[in-house]
Amino acid sequence: MKRLVSLLCLMCAPAWAHDILPLESGDYAKLIESAPKPALVALWSIDCTPCHREMPEIARLMRTSRLAAVILISTDEADKTPEIERFLRAAGFPTSLKARVFGRTDPARLRFEIDPKWHGETPRHYFITATKKEAWSGPLNLGPLEQWQDK
Repeated sequence: MKRLVSLLCLMCAPAWAHDILPLESGDYAKLIESAPKPALVALWSIDCTPCHREMPEIARLMRTSRLAAVILISTDEADKTPEIERFLRAAGFPTSLKARVFGRTDPARLRFEIDPKWHGETPRHYFITATKKEAWSGPLNLGPLEQWQDK
């Protein structure tokens, strides 16, 4: 009986698990280039208290706004993927979300590739349209998104 329950759990795991992929050197540029616009990019960490407060709001935005894409990138190490998965589930993100986590590439290199002006503070956000990119660190700023949606 225990084997049957274990087998059923393994078969069901993909139904509730998020797809969390490593972000390596060169991936960010490809990810942004191929993402539909407008897009919100959120860089966050398990250890970031403000990130914990705003992630449910970002999950809500995915369901209610006209954003074409939400891209979540955890700046944690890939070995924290189980914690990241639990957090995304608790925050209300759909399992269809393909999140990213910093991979084996040196974190300083990844930060530079994402934005040479960014020094690793979280949360960090980018609002990207076909014609512009706005960046800010700190709490989620809905101003650019609300202005875009009002047009």
